[in-house]
Amino acid sequence: MRTHAALWAFAFSIAVALGAAPVRADEPPPRVVVLLVVDQLPVRLWDRMLPVLPPGGLRRLSEGGASFIGRYAHANTSTAPGHALLATGADAGSSGIIGNNWWSRLSWKQIYCVEDPAYEVIGRPSHEHDGTSPLALRTTGVADALRLSTLGRASVLGLSWKDRGAILLGGFRPTAAVWFDAGTGGFTTSTYYARELPAWVAHANQVRPAARAVGKSWSPRLDAKTLARLGPDVELGKGDYEGLGVGFPHPIRSVRALGATPLANDLLVELAIDGLAATGMGKDEVPDLLALSLSANDFVGHVFGPDSREAADTIGWLDRQVARLLDVLDKRVGAGHYTVVLTSDHGGAGLPEQAGGGPPAPVRMARDAETAAEVEQAVTRSLGAGFHVAMQHPFVWLRGDGSNAARLPEALSAARGALRALPGVERVLSAADLVHIAPGDGIARAVARTWDADRAGDLYVVLGLGSVFEEEITVGRGTGHGSPRLYDQEVPLVLYGAHIAQRRERPAEPVPAESVAPTLSALLGIPPPPSAQAPALTEALR
Repeated sequence: MRTHAALWAFAFSIAVALGAAPVRADEPPPRVVVLLVVDQLPVRLWDRMLPVLPPGGLRRLSEGGASFIGRYAHANTSTAPGHALLATGADAGSSGIIGNNWWSRLSWKQIYCVEDPAYEVIGRPSHEHDGTSPLALRTTGVADALRLSTLGRASVLGLSWKDRGAILLGGFRPTAAVWFDAGTGGFTTSTYYARELPAWVAHANQVRPAARAVGKSWSPRLDAKTLARLGPDVELGKGDYEGLGVGFPHPIRSVRALGATPLANDLLVELAIDGLAATGMGKDEVPDLLALSLSANDFVGHVFGPDSREAADTIGWLDRQVARLLDVLDKRVGAGHYTVVLTSDHGGAGLPEQAGGGPPAPVRMARDAETAAEVEQAVTRSLGAGFHVAMQHPFVWLRGDGSNAARLPEALSAARGALRALPGVERVLSAADLVHIAPGDGIARAVARTWDADRAGDLYVVLGLGSVFEEEITVGRGTGHGSPRLYDQEVPLVLYGAHIAQRRERPAEPVPAESVAPTLSALLGIPPPPSAQAPALTEALR
């Protein structure tokens, strides 16, 4: 897979040799295009919060631009597949990023989506599964096309609290990809991108150290009346991550805990402002791309639930953070010379304890390792020893020892039966089930769009409505995402600024999330990514 980087470098060298020029639209593209990815933002939370926000931030984008509902077509609506899709226009089955993690049949161990042992995180000794490069990404994206089309003159920044967010948005050859590392206590990058931290990142770590937040508390930005109107603050099912507690105010006891508060987004937005200035974004006619993934919303959603007061208040903070970024763009780039595209990588399920409904009642499954062990025991009881089971939800892998490999179909059948018997499991699908999909079977079709023949498991587990896989962030509490359900697939998609046609009403019908990448390309005046699976949103372009 490292050949993708080599191919990109080869294409870049040919373009330089031939004197290739950027693709030009009828009028100059925006000087800066900002892709703002709010990690875990279900459209129901957006719709709930927008009316109670003041003008100048999120309402400025919504009221002054074009709004849609974006819908993901793949089933594993997780962070890495969503970010890869936004960057490349390709669903999980085509980008190769089938999840945050998957299992290697060859080494029989976990693979992290952006790990690459050839490179190291700057500032500390290497750990297993460090995020360091886009090695696993099977296709190039908007960032790569922009760098190629402008012969490397465009600035491209991929920034996130999470390494996978920054790396997948930034592509193979960004100006910089920067993320937060709890081990160093600051923002960092890897030796894939640079030998040392960019000076502006090192300066940001010095003047705004994350450790300064330790000992403070996250208190609500929204007033008490607004929070009360948004509903009760039910604690049933809410997690306690790193000592934050389950109700306001939330004491911040570590830099890890900071990541699950909106104060982390504050640091990211200020870092983005530093990057804008340091790289000279918007100072010439060559368009630049700032891809900013705000990760705190996802941590908050996992711990407290996307329908919690904490999730609502995080949007209140987000509103002011966006207002701050827009104000800087107005002053440094100029109103009318930049475009903002705001969306999310996925939605989120409510806390199972608060979901109600049924039967069957929503559940939180056991951890992957525990589920795999239970399934392996069932296979052993049925067929005898010698079969091994691994799970990285929602996929399950099986292998047999050399003597019993011929009985693998029987083992798969036994494993499927054991999985179906688990509370919360609705369907278990294999590759054979995806060859002929019945009309109207949207779940199977979504699973098919998550299936990569080399990386996918032998079985795919689909949970019932409201049930969630266990997440390591708060074991036994909190919630997750990653299902082919509308609460995970549907997110806001808002376009604002240069070349965007103002729309007063949001269309009722969703648009493909895959359209984000080609729309970014159209705005930048460059070809769409080679694997893009949907056309640009021309109805949003002026």
